[in-house]
Amino acid sequence: MTQTAAIIGAGGGLGASLMRRCAAEGLHTVGYKREPASLAKVVAAISASGGSAAAEALDATQSAQVEAALAQLEQRSGPLELMVFNVAALARNPILEQPVHEFREMLERVAVSGYASIQAALRLMVPRKRGTILITGATASIKGSAGFSAFAAAKHALRATALSAAREFGPQGIHVAHVVVDGLIDGPRTDPTWLEGLGEDGALSPDSIADLFWSLHKQARNAWTFEADVRPFSERW
Repeated sequence: MTQTAAIIGAGGGLGASLMRRCAAEGLHTVGYKREPASLAKVVAAISASGGSAAAEALDATQSAQVEAALAQLEQRSGPLELMVFNVAALARNPILEQPVHEFREMLERVAVSGYASIQAALRLMVPRKRGTILITGATASIKGSAGFSAFAAAKHALRATALSAAREFGPQGIHVAHVVVDGLIDGPRTDPTWLEGLGEDGALSPDSIADLFWSLHKQARNAWTFEADVRPFSERW
């Protein structure tokens, strides 16, 4: 039976790299985002190279939608072996200029949708006592900085959820890991002037990050990693 992977928050950068890597490893891979039409070229390229992939619409803040999407993936294509939560969101405002409703929206987009995605994946994986859940984190997951209060709060909450899930479900055979991405990712929407200022290899390669995610998925359970971090060699940290 075909094994499957779900990339929730599959944009054109890291999300697309994750889709390509999982499909290259033989998993039927579905990228989920609110407007999946932008993934058409990614899906077509994967299919042309012999892989199996699809893109579907999903609002990850709606838990019922997440539950239904992952359940349908299993029913149509096979057991869910890997779920990556990769939803991107960013808010940058001084605290005194950050409206409470925007703070709440950031929590919904990052922390609540992450909780819903982890929960939905666990419901499918726990009965089999097998599966991997990987979370894309950020510097803000472990460090609050001036101007990033809402973003840091949401990313801290997401990391805390991942840590709790890892400790609760690791003994049941589910590998939950959190990856801190510390630096600018070189993606299709990245401002070229930013990349020029960083110099050669000064930005993170999405394909290289995807390599790390895959290595976490393939780890032996007698030496699981909960948290890994990635950054360019020149990043000041």
